[in-house]
Amino acid sequence: MASKRARPLRISPGIVTVLDRDEILASGARDLIDLLRTLPAFGFAADVEGVVGIGVRGVWAHEGKVLLLLDGQEMNERMFSTIPFGRHFPIEQIERIEVMRGPGSVIHGGYAELAVINVITASATGAREGARVAGRVGSMDSASEQSIDLSAHRSWGGNLELSAGISALRGLRSDRTYTDFAGSSFAMAGRSDLQPTLVNIGLRWRELRLRAIHDHYRTETRDGDDLVLPRADRMDFDTTILDAQLDLELSDGLRLQPRLNFKRQRPWRVVDPTSPIAYDNTVDRYSGGLTTYADLSKRAQLSVGFEGFTDRAELRDTAGEVGAEHFVEAGEERYHNAAAFAELLLDHPLANLTAGLRHEVNSQAGSSLVPRIGLTRSIERLHLKAFYNRAFRAPGVENILSGVEIEPERTSVFELAVTYELGREMMFTATGFDISIDNPIIYFYDELNDADTYRNFARTGSRGFELDWRIQAPWLRADLGYSFYSARGANRA
Repeated sequence: MASKRARPLRISPGIVTVLDRDEILASGARDLIDLLRTLPAFGFAADVEGVVGIGVRGVWAHEGKVLLLLDGQEMNERMFSTIPFGRHFPIEQIERIEVMRGPGSVIHGGYAELAVINVITASATGAREGARVAGRVGSMDSASEQSIDLSAHRSWGGNLELSAGISALRGLRSDRTYTDFAGSSFAMAGRSDLQPTLVNIGLRWRELRLRAIHDHYRTETRDGDDLVLPRADRMDFDTTILDAQLDLELSDGLRLQPRLNFKRQRPWRVVDPTSPIAYDNTVDRYSGGLTTYADLSKRAQLSVGFEGFTDRAELRDTAGEVGAEHFVEAGEERYHNAAAFAELLLDHPLANLTAGLRHEVNSQAGSSLVPRIGLTRSIERLHLKAFYNRAFRAPGVENILSGVEIEPERTSVFELAVTYELGREMMFTATGFDISIDNPIIYFYDELNDADTYRNFARTGSRGFELDWRIQAPWLRADLGYSFYSARGANRA
């Protein structure tokens, strides 16, 4: 995740934490939010229309500043680049979570500005041969919750594998009283339904890997943009992904990996024409890429790749008629994107070097050139890391359509990390960081023109440190973390 090549955690070119299946079960977590809150840097809060978003190191990252991968598939929606949290990704299906605090734009592109969350399910790992069924029933004072999860894996020899996971939940976000930014309140009991459904199927035949995902996240809310709705409206986030990847070993030390991907999304969908938050759109992404992995020597590895995609967006009004004021007359908008990247890993007795570069060009938002350089060193129980990353946030479709000459955000991040192993089962990590974001894309309401819009502001960011003490013993798992950040002097937005 921090690199195109798998690396041991101690010398991985990023501030990476891995939560395995045993830790996930032992945590008692019911949700991905519960797990991420056990790590330094992450916080969650309500944004608009009842949707819960994520913050990283003191920066609100809800729109496109964090990349979330599900079995290697990008789950950020393309209209506003958001990720809705809250019972969204079923814990019972997760085998492992890899979290990188820090940018990953060189490897992953324009949503990996501040962090990358990689959720790996049983469907992708094939960790459990056979079938598994799990169910959950819970209750609040005035509501109940039920979920069911099915997963299965079957292999035929070493050449053919089939895996599948299906999860469905029916519950309530809360039965408490919600108060919005303006001070208006409403009871959430019976007015904040959650009904997520996830279908995840993977097939491997020799070197060919196919994956199909359908993620349907249904919510209910009375929270409008700036008002309390007269009744609870249903809102859906739908994502369908088809992915094909081929792993070709051309010779010893030379590997080629082509990939094709299709993604269709309908986020923030409220089809009731009488609703003040009515919204209905479709955005398709057609993408492809080619990555080459070469072992230059025993100590040097090079990865070079090319990626491209086309986004096609269509907006419909609440009566189902194609067209909207932001779109062209045909009700369609297309954006094209091309990127090239390279990463060099060099192992040396003095230090391990990671150097990378990505150049990306978007037909509407212009170009971004981001480098990264990192040094890691392990001295017995002491592990040292230092990174400088440039990153960017690619604007979403609505950022471009509703904005004023929107450009990508451009970010610089310095990170220093020290880990000391206090025995075989205990370790302590201290991390310092400095984040500077130029041209942040920020929503604001234009009172003069009575319009919602986006624009690039001057600068924002934060700086601070994180402390993490962990015990992983057969009889005990414990974690104690502390995070500090300050935006003083960094925020001019």
